Amino acid sequence: MNSDQSLDFERKWEMTQEQLDLVYPDQQPMSWRTLIPYEFGGPDPLDRISLYKCKDGDIEYDHMITFGFTRKFDFELTYRNSPPIENPMVTIENFNNLARDAFGDGRPYKEYDWIKLRYNTFLDSPGFAVVKDTTVEGVKGVVEFRQLFELTKEEIDSLVNGNRMCKEIVDEYRKANPLLISKVDRVHPNRRF
Repeated sequence: MNSDQSLDFERKWEMTQEQLDLVYPDQQPMSWRTLIPYEFGGPDPLDRISLYKCKDGDIEYDHMITFGFTRKFDFELTYRNSPPIENPMVTIENFNNLARDAFGDGRPYKEYDWIKLRYNTFLDSPGFAVVKDTTVEGVKGVVEFRQLFELTKEEIDSLVNGNRMCKEIVDEYRKANPLLISKVDRVHPNRRF
């Protein structure tokens, strides 16, 4: 990476944080950083992942945001989960797996894409829908925020078989869950945490 690209990425990182500061002005997030940055040969494309504690009505949830996709693309990924995550390291590893895939094949995740996971790190999650994060305003042409919404095995199977469209599934849940918070009991009804 040359110095112009590095400065560009640093500015995108700052702009990402500025947008998050507008949404969460009174909160210092928990953050995890990679030991060896990607540009210096580290294995993880994501330099940082931040977690904000949130509440919508009586639902407590975590809002996680990546820092690193903007090194190559014009977006960062977010994820909302309820109940709050006890061990975020599993989620962090999953984010890095998704980043490795995107960086490897050069294909960004776009709205209403769906991802069938081929690695088994995310609490046995079968996959995700990619949607626009409606709470964090992007900076046009610089960074957008795309949210992962966890899908059930049946929903992933219906997408694989062509029986349903991703937008159809997302719109169905958005009616009762406008923030598209991934709820563990919906995807994993028999799991006890």
